[in-house]
Amino acid sequence: MRKPTGYGTTLALAQICRVQFLDAIREIRQPQELRGVHMEGHWDADFPQMIDAIRRNAGNPRIKVVAMPWRMMRLLSPFVPLFRELAEMRYL
Repeated sequence: MRKPTGYGTTLALAQICRVQFLDAIREIRQPQELRGVHMEGHWDADFPQMIDAIRRNAGNPRIKVVAMPWRMMRLLSPFVPLFRELAEMRYL
C-alpha cells in the first residue's frame, strides 16, 4: 500500500458539477458572487478509497497501482498530442 502523502483529493461527478454550476448561474446577480460556489463531492484523504472502489467494482482485489510514467509521456509528447497535454497538466 502507498505511503500517505498528506494531500487529499476531492472527487465529483461531472454531471453533479454541471447541475450545481448551472443552478448557481441562475441564482447569481453579480459575477463576483460566483467565486463562492462550491461543488459537492467526495473527500478522499489520500486516494486509497478510490483505488479500493475501483478494485471492488472491477472484481479484482489485486489490481496493481503504479505511478504515472511522466518521463515516458514527456519523451513521446511530440508524437502523441494527448501525452503533451497531460504533461502540461502534471502540476495538478
